Amino acid sequence: MLENIKAVIFDLDGTLVHTKPDYRYKIINKVLNSFQTSASNELIDAFWFGTDREKIINEIFRIEPELFWKEFAKIDTPMLRKESTQTYEDVTALEELKNKGFKLGLVTGAPLNILEMEAGMVGKHLFDSIICANPRTGAEPKPHPEGIHKCLKELRIGSENSVYVGNAEEDINAAINAGMPGILIERGEHEVVNVQPAIRIKSLHELAKVL
Repeated sequence: MLENIKAVIFDLDGTLVHTKPDYRYKIINKVLNSFQTSASNELIDAFWFGTDREKIINEIFRIEPELFWKEFAKIDTPMLRKESTQTYEDVTALEELKNKGFKLGLVTGAPLNILEMEAGMVGKHLFDSIICANPRTGAEPKPHPEGIHKCLKELRIGSENSVYVGNAEEDINAAINAGMPGILIERGEHEVVNVQPAIRIKSLHELAKVL
């Protein structure tokens, strides 16, 4: 059990909302087709869930990252993604935490237009701070702690009284880099083996028991 926690900060994709796997396979290959190349589902999974996206774009896709992301932004529209995205059933736990007096934050690397759409699905009113940790908005992406630090500043709560909840290696590393416990939610989409989260959970409803 973690003590003296006053704020719970969440990742978005794969933590609060689920996008069907076929969507990422289709979208990434559509982007790659624009550059006369393609990728296997396994490589796309490594790109989607991993921490070395820029390296994969550069060294494996052999595309300038800036050109890749520009094309990605054109193809990955909120309207298109929404058709393949839904909230996890346990997001109702956020309302429970809010009612218990916890401050809630959201820090995600999703592009701003996707963030707006997905946060709207979850309920933007639930969050006391929403931060887009994305180079295209002038913020360092996870696992850099800049996004979490910005969130903490808006919440006016220190890292020693906060936790970060996410589903990927970059989330736990971002939490550690920000000086707070990282809670890994295991959604069963991919294995996270290279980090040591403070706690592993299977459902967001478990948060009320460990905080």
